[in-house]
Amino acid sequence: MLRKIHLEAVHITTWRQQGAAADSDRRPVSMMAISNSRRLPYETVRRHSSRLVERGLWVRADRNGLIVPVAALRDMTAEAGPVVQLILGFMQELCASDLEV
Repeated sequence: MLRKIHLEAVHITTWRQQGAAADSDRRPVSMMAISNSRRLPYETVRRHSSRLVERGLWVRADRNGLIVPVAALRDMTAEAGPVVQLILGFMQELCASDLEV
């Protein structure tokens, strides 16, 4: 488990250094595709998608679907990085102790 968390931390750090593809280069995902893949009712996906669009976390790509803008991805990874580092430190302390992880 520690290895998985470490790999996720490395992935976040690498992504922040390299950056993501531009919004125009990414393929939008339809609400129906999200509904089907998550096995959620379409109306639930539509309602939550609307809220995410209002908050700027998702952007409508015309009638083609939704994308997560690069700015939102950067904000999310900036927030996730320190949290992952805290978890890694905690896991390392647990591994160094006599407790089984």
